[in-house]
Amino acid sequence: GARCADDPILPAPDTVPDETADRKSLRSERMPGRSRDGVLRGPRRYCWAVIDDLPASPSTATDHAEIEGIVRAFFAAFTSGPDSSARLDTLRSMFLPQAVIIRTCGMEPLVYGVEGFITPREALLSGGALVDFREWELSGCTDLFGDIAHWFGTYAKAGVQDGAPFTGRGMKSLQFVRTSEGWRISAAAWDDERDGLTIGEV
Repeated sequence: GARCADDPILPAPDTVPDETADRKSLRSERMPGRSRDGVLRGPRRYCWAVIDDLPASPSTATDHAEIEGIVRAFFAAFTSGPDSSARLDTLRSMFLPQAVIIRTCGMEPLVYGVEGFITPREALLSGGALVDFREWELSGCTDLFGDIAHWFGTYAKAGVQDGAPFTGRGMKSLQFVRTSEGWRISAAAWDDERDGLTIGEV
């Protein structure tokens, strides 16, 4: 199922044509406001998906709640201050040990393992050069099927580094898998606004 944070779900049209006579599959609409040039013209207000012949799972709402809680904790981990190490320890527990994290941001993609990603950020958030820093979710959408899920959304950040205030916005992609201990992040990637790439109003 697909669920968008803070926004209503766009109802599916009355009829959705079969892709073939003997095959039914998941189909989704491109979200309103999304242009094909990479610029999000407005907020991602809706998402929906049609899944034929699959019964609704009674655990879907619980799954969404757990995943959305992980997303909130993910962003909360990137907050400077004396408790940053404890928040990042919580973040470690939310990843699969083999998870990959990828930074793009207009450069050659940089791929991290879990410790390679968290360790330098722990030093930065607690070292004193970066203060009053935090990241937070602006909007997001979760798609879930069985034991896999994906969150895609916008985020913002602000702080003061070496005495200079700064702000930024971007989009993050978080992939999840269900484990015997609950949902875990299997992969994450992000890109930030820059010249020629903007989110628009959110």
